[in-house]
Amino acid sequence: MQGQVYYPFPDSAAVWKVIHYPYPPGPMPAYALHYDNYPFGDTIINDVEYIKLFQLGFDPDCSLITYGPYYTGAYRNDTINRRVYFISESHANEDLLYDFSLEVGDTVPQTYINYAYPHLVVDSIDSILLGDHYRKRFYYYRETWPPIEVVEGMGAHTGLLEPMEIFEHQHYLRCFHLNDELLYIYNADSCSLETDTCLSVNITDPQQKDFNVTLFPNPVVDNLSVNIECMDSKTLEFRFFLLNSSGIIQKDIGFKINNKTISLQDLPSGLYLWYVLKENILIASGKLAKI
Repeated sequence: MQGQVYYPFPDSAAVWKVIHYPYPPGPMPAYALHYDNYPFGDTIINDVEYIKLFQLGFDPDCSLITYGPYYTGAYRNDTINRRVYFISESHANEDLLYDFSLEVGDTVPQTYINYAYPHLVVDSIDSILLGDHYRKRFYYYRETWPPIEVVEGMGAHTGLLEPMEIFEHQHYLRCFHLNDELLYIYNADSCSLETDTCLSVNITDPQQKDFNVTLFPNPVVDNLSVNIECMDSKTLEFRFFLLNSSGIIQKDIGFKINNKTISLQDLPSGLYLWYVLKENILIASGKLAKI
């Protein structure tokens, strides 16, 4: 019965992590880039309300080196007709992004991500458990490739905005988070909102492993506590940086171990990126929701 309930695209607190890698692919998890796509705020385009979508890119050799975030476009839910529409940052008009009203045997319409398969057909429909709820999963049949999987309220396994046609540039949806909960993960891949693949590359201080950084509460309303547990008994200086979705620094605060309370009352609600440094060495980072 849960599979009969329609789940639209989330309007906040979601992250689609998409992997891009060259062809022919090497052994995983070697990849060219990965991207976090997340909704952040509303906008009005052509007198219609949309949800803004941003993308944050990560360097393949050091995921603490980021690109963006960049505004990629905006989407809206047509809940009555079970469709999602998208306007990219370079287009003036919207395109159909996903149609979750299709039935078995229907031809998949041309969409923002399906422009190469005019004869794509819904081969079958089942359900998949995401968190505590079952959602519809559509299988689009292709003669020469495995079927494309599309999940209601989440999108295609080939990527959120990536074309369904895969040729020399490979890509796939690695995972999907909602409200900080991992709902979907591709096969046996690993997935975390906090990435640390460059810790062994760029950070040479052998004492970095002795630091345990926690922020609470998250989401936060007014006051944020930054706690650093450290094996070193000496007094150490740290810096805390908080950036908004445009990459602009909102807070730059120095403090000593082991606890610091920071007021965020002056900041608007939204998703932020935080960083903690010791002597200009990054020891921790993550995302913070302000409500």
